[in-house]
Amino acid sequence: MRISARQIFTAIILGLTLTSCRQNEVDGIFIDHTLYENQSLEKNGELRQLIRQTLNKDEKALAKLNDF
Repeated sequence: MRISARQIFTAIILGLTLTSCRQNEVDGIFIDHTLYENQSLEKNGELRQLIRQTLNKDEKALAKLNDF
């Protein structure tokens, strides 16, 4: 059985899509599944951004993360 380049490309895109939609780890910080599974993709992106900003010592991001 021969696998075509199109099938490989499709498999790669599918794999990337499935793994990037629900990311439960940001720079070593793990997010519990009950939080990231029950939020929209937009909210998850906002949460990941706030975590990164907080790790970079942004006090405003920490305050927002605390109220998230």
